[in-house]
This record gives sequence, structure tokens and C-alpha cells, in this order.
Amino acid sequence: DWTSFSLKWPMTEVTPALIQHLEDMLTHRWPEVERMHENVVKNRCWFDYNSEDEACSPYFGIVKALQKRKAGRVRTLGLWWRHTRDAVAAVHGGSR
Repeated sequence: DWTSFSLKWPMTEVTPALIQHLEDMLTHRWPEVERMHENVVKNRCWFDYNSEDEACSPYFGIVKALQKRKAGRVRTLGLWWRHTRDAVAAVHGGSR
């Protein structure tokens, strides 16, 4: 959960207002800042490309995300489906 350890701020709004927001967090919302830091520590292996933890590294995360995408893809039955031989032959100049 990204919201538990990060702050989302639009790049177009990186102005003194961001600094003011961060200073406000440090001054008035310290318990929240501490929780965010604790969660950064818990999740830091996901950002450490030298991590030796095979179950928690950026590489593992990338592979896991790609496997999830692959599982959700529609599998085809080849290059052609719902066709007649004549339609395929017409595309290939009668050679099929």
C-alpha cells in the first residue's frame, strides 16, 4: 500500500507549498510521519536492487507483476481463428 509510506505530489506543483506541507507534517503530524517511516523500513527491500531477499526485491516484484499480467491475457489459438481456409489463402496469395 503506497499510501502507507509515501507522499504523492504532482510534479507541476513542486513549489514552496510542498516544503510547507512537509514542514507542517513534521510539526503537527509527527505520529503519522513515524508510521510512514516504519512502513518505509518494512518495504525498503522492494527498492533495494542489491537485496539478497529473493522474496522481496525489485526484480521479484517485476517478475511477479509480469506473471500477473500474463495470467490475465487472453490466450489465442494461433495466428488465425474464426476463419475459412479461403480467407487465410486470400491473405497469403492463395499459398495456404
